[in-house]
Amino acid sequence: MSNGKTHEQLKNVIEELDLEDKPNDVCFYCIVRSLSTSSVLNRFVELLEPINAFLEEKEKSYPQLQSMQDLKFFTDIMQHLQTRNLILQGKDKIISDLTQTFFSFQNNSKLLQRDIVSRDFNHFPHLKSRVNIP
Repeated sequence: MSNGKTHEQLKNVIEELDLEDKPNDVCFYCIVRSLSTSSVLNRFVELLEPINAFLEEKEKSYPQLQSMQDLKFFTDIMQHLQTRNLILQGKDKIISDLTQTFFSFQNNSKLLQRDIVSRDFNHFPHLKSRVNIP
C-alpha cells in the first residue's frame, strides 16, 4: 500500500465517506516536525476505521491495525504534551508564568496517572474510545 495510486484511492474512499469531523487524508511518507507529531497521530487515529475498511476492500490484512491501544494512548499523551509546549512558546513570557506552567504540568501528570490507575480515561479520548468506557 505504498504507491501514489493506492494513496489516491484511499483518499477518494475517505472523501466518499463524507466524514464531517474527521480529516480527509493522511500522510503516507513525510518528515514530521516535533510540534506536528500530535496532529499527524490524531489524523491517523481518527482515520483508522476508514483505513481498515479500505484494506479489507483491497483484501489486505494488517492485524496490527486492529489492536491500537498503545497508539491511542501515545496519541493522547502527545496531545497533552503539545498543549503544554504551546503554552510555553511565545514572546514576553515571564519566569513566574513559566514556573506556574511547569508546576501545572506536574500536577496534570499526577492526575493523568491517577486516571490510568483508576481506569477513568476522561483525559484520554482516543484510548477511551478503544476500551469502550462510557
